[in-house]
Amino acid sequence: MKRFLIVPLLLLLVSCGTNQETSARWTITVSIAPYKYFVETISGGDFEVNVMVPPGASPHSYEPYPDQLKNLENSLAYIANGNLDFEIFWMERFRAINPRIPFVSIADSILPLESTHHHGNEETDNEHGGSFDPHIWLSPKNGMLIAREITKFLSLLNPGHTTLYNRNFELLADSIKRLEAEADSLFSLADNKHFVIYHPNLAYLAEEYSLVELAIEQEGKEPSPSSLAKLIDIAEAEGINTLFIQKEFDKRYARSIARNLDAEVVVIDPLAEYWLGSMREIIGLLYKSMER
Repeated sequence: MKRFLIVPLLLLLVSCGTNQETSARWTITVSIAPYKYFVETISGGDFEVNVMVPPGASPHSYEPYPDQLKNLENSLAYIANGNLDFEIFWMERFRAINPRIPFVSIADSILPLESTHHHGNEETDNEHGGSFDPHIWLSPKNGMLIAREITKFLSLLNPGHTTLYNRNFELLADSIKRLEAEADSLFSLADNKHFVIYHPNLAYLAEEYSLVELAIEQEGKEPSPSSLAKLIDIAEAEGINTLFIQKEFDKRYARSIARNLDAEVVVIDPLAEYWLGSMREIIGLLYKSMER
C-alpha cells in the first residue's frame, strides 16, 4: 500500500480558524471504528468522525456506500489503518474523490508483522515482497503508538487545541498502561499460551505477550483437511477448550470445528468502537481460555 503522509495543506485548512466553534464543524474520516474512539477521546469531541467500515462488515471485503463517499468528499482529513484490503483497493478512488484531503496511514508508524494469511491481493504482495498483517490496532503496545500518532495529526489539523489534545493523550496513555499491566499479570499466570481463532487477527497481541495463535482460516480460505487435522491435534495436545471467532464472520463452520475439539465457540469483536474496552475483554477471554 502506498504511504500517505500529513502534507503542508494542513496549514491552509486550519488557517480559516482554530476555535472550538469552527473545529466542531469539521469531519474526519477513519477506516475502522476503533480509530473513531481514539479521535473522539483525544480531541474531546472537536471533530465529527465518519467511519468507512460499518458494524458487522469485514474490512477485507467491504465496499463503501455512496453516502460514505459523500461524507469523505466533505471530510477535513482521512486516517487510514494501512494495508487493509478495502483500503488498498479503494484508496486511489478515495483520493480522486477529494484530491486535496490529507491522508495519514497509521501502519507507517508501527513495525509490521509478516502476515500468515492474505486475500489474494497482488498489489500488496508485489509492493512489500510479501504481505503485512494489517490488524495493528489489536495490541495495547500498538494502541499507545496509535494514540500518539493521532494526537500529532490532530494537533496539526487544529494547532490551537494542541494543549487539550496532549492532555487527553496523557489520560488515555495512563489507561493503556493500566491495561498493559493487567495483561502482563494475567498472561504471566496462564497455564497455557496457545489459543485457537477462526481468522488470524491477534498476531500483534500474541507477539506482545509470547502467546501462540492457532488460526483456522488459511490465506483467507477454509483450511485443507490435512491442515485442519494438524491444528486439531495441536489443540487437543494443549488442552484447548475454546474457539474464538470474530463477530463479523459466519459461525456455522466454526461450530462444526468446535464440536471436533469439544470446545466452546466464543465471539469477540475486534472492530468494536470502544477500543479500550474491547481490548480488555479480549485479553480477559484469552486468559480464561488458557486456564486449566
